[in-house]
Formats: sequence, structure tokens, C-alpha cells
Amino acid sequence: MTSEEAKIEYIIKTAEKAENFGVTYFEVKLGKDIETAISHWIGVTATGINLYALEGKLKPRFSWPWVEVDDLNYK
Repeated sequence: MTSEEAKIEYIIKTAEKAENFGVTYFEVKLGKDIETAISHWIGVTATGINLYALEGKLKPRFSWPWVEVDDLNYK
């Protein structure tokens, strides 16, 4: 294994151990009125969709595996 390959392998293995590895976050507002809506994070992963509090992205409040997702829409 070359030095460059070893560095890449180390980075990948280290990154995979991170709690939020492979999560793409989107800030969303939940509520009908934009003035009173509460901000949250939606995390999209290979395994499903997670809803996080705005203060923390490590522990989701709710999770939906892709097998349970029938339809997605937004307004």
C-alpha cells in the first residue's frame, strides 16, 4: 500500500466512525405561520430520514426508514 492509499484509508475509517457520517442536513421550519414556526434539522441518509432539534444533530427526535416512506412533499 502506498503512503497516499494509507492516508485515504485512514481518513475514510476515521470519518465512518463519526456520528453524523453520511448525513446531509437541511434546516426546516415546522408550523403554518413563518413567524411562529420552529426550526429543526432534517437529516437525509442512506437508511432514511431523521428529524433533529435545532440545537443538536447527534440524536434524532424521530426517524423514518426508507421502507416506511411512501410519499414526500413540501410547501
